Amino acid sequence: MFQAVRLRYALFIAFEIIIFALFFGSYLIGQEFLYYLYLGLTPFFLLILIYLRGDLKKNLSRLILSRDLIILLVVITAWFYLYAVYRDSLSYLAVVLYVPVLLEELNFRYVIITYLAPIFRGGMAVIIQAVLYVAFYSIVLITYPAGYPGILSEFFLMDMFSIGLIYGSIYFLRKNIYIDMAIHFSLWAMIPFTPAWLIWLPYSMAPA
Repeated sequence: MFQAVRLRYALFIAFEIIIFALFFGSYLIGQEFLYYLYLGLTPFFLLILIYLRGDLKKNLSRLILSRDLIILLVVITAWFYLYAVYRDSLSYLAVVLYVPVLLEELNFRYVIITYLAPIFRGGMAVIIQAVLYVAFYSIVLITYPAGYPGILSEFFLMDMFSIGLIYGSIYFLRKNIYIDMAIHFSLWAMIPFTPAWLIWLPYSMAPA
């Protein structure tokens, strides 16, 4: 039993390192194939981690029956309808729904918090997840420092940490990622419709 737990957490750490490395490498090296590997391998790794945790598998069954799923489906349908009416890019919505919304919420909020929760009690798992979220997006500052000059870089990191805490707390309270996904998706979807003087609002909650 103990060996199985050790193996499970060893795979968890290994897969997360690979996910981070592929994401970082796609920025640092500038090779698109690394980003495509990130897009393709991440769900594969996450499914393995979900399978290895019995409680995650039980949670998946509960997630399918959650009423919050209806909220998410309504939000997604509403945005796709709005984009269709205004003849905007539906492919943009499809891409956003997969990455960053699905991959990030499934990884950071669902898998990481659930794996950390048995080790770090209370809300500490949420805080650690938020720190990892900051580390994940710190590559933006490393690669494009001119985009966040001076104190803006500190604001960016604080913003990412706050986002991680907010989304993580919602997951911690709701025990599913549907509300997180609905908010995350809506913030990205509203960007083309947001006036210039309010553009900071969706971008502050949806890193780019």
